[in-house]
Amino acid sequence: MKIKNYLLFGFFSVILCCSNQYKTNYSFFVAGHTYGKPGRTEFGLYPEFKNKFKFINDDKNIKLGFLTGDIVRHASKKSWDAVDDDLSKLNPKIYFSRGNHDGGLSFFEKRYGKSYKSFIQGQDLHIILDSNLGEWNITGIQLDFLKTSISDLDNVNNIFIYVHHIIWWNKNEFYAPYMNSRDRMSDNLTFWTEIAPLLKETKKPVYIFAGDVGAFDHKNPKYQSFSYVKKENIHLITSGMGGGKKDNFIIVDVLNNCNVKFRLIPLNGDDNNELGKLEDYKQIIRE
Repeated sequence: MKIKNYLLFGFFSVILCCSNQYKTNYSFFVAGHTYGKPGRTEFGLYPEFKNKFKFINDDKNIKLGFLTGDIVRHASKKSWDAVDDDLSKLNPKIYFSRGNHDGGLSFFEKRYGKSYKSFIQGQDLHIILDSNLGEWNITGIQLDFLKTSISDLDNVNNIFIYVHHIIWWNKNEFYAPYMNSRDRMSDNLTFWTEIAPLLKETKKPVYIFAGDVGAFDHKNPKYQSFSYVKKENIHLITSGMGGGKKDNFIIVDVLNNCNVKFRLIPLNGDDNNELGKLEDYKQIIRE
C-alpha cells in the first residue's frame, strides 16, 4: 500500500509540473552581433534592436539579457560608454559574452570583470564563455572552470551557455549556418571531442547560444540569421542582426523549471511572429 501511495504521489507530482507548463517562471533574451550592420559609423547598439527595448521592458517576466558578442564595432571608451548608456534604458540585468570586436581581454575585464563566469537563476545554471581565449576552443583554465561549473548539478534543471563564436562548427557535420567571420578560428576545433562529451554526461538539457551570425543579407540559405539543432541533450542555437530583413533576437521562457520555450523576435515590422518558430530553422546535420 505504501509503495502504491508513493507511486501515486510521484505520478501526480509530474502531472502537476506539466499541467502548469504554460506558466513562465522567468524569461531572458539573447541577442547576437548587436552593433548591427557592418560599416556603421554611429556609436551605440543597432537602432533596430533599440526599437525593441520597450517591448522587452513591457514583458515583466524578462529578468536577464545576454549579448553574445560583437557588441561594438571598434572597442574604445567612447563606443562602450554609448553601449552602457543604451543598456541603461533596459530593465533586465545584462551580461556580455566577449566577441572579437569587443576589445582585448585586459580592456574588457577592466570595465566588466571576468570574461567567463557562471551563476544560478532559479534552478538553472547560466555559463558565459569567452571563445576568443582559445581560437574558438575552450581550453586551459577556462576548460577547468567549465568542468567545475557543471560538476554539481543536483539542484539544476537546465544549463544555458553563451558564447560568441560557433564553437561547434564542423564542415564535415554541419552545412549551415555560416558565421560572419572565421577570424582567428583554429584549424582544429575541439567542441565535439572535448566539450560535447562533458555536456552529454550531465544528463541535463544544455542550450548553447552563439551570436556571430546575421551581419550580412545573403541570399544563400547557409547564411542564416538564426538556426537551431538538437543532438541528444544538447541544443545549439544561433541568433544575430545587421543583415536587414531577418534581424532577430530570441526570448527564452523557462516554464515552471520543467520546460523551455523559444520566441524568435524579428527586429523589422510589427508582427513578432513573422519569422515563425526558431525550432523550424534547423541546421542540416549528418547523423
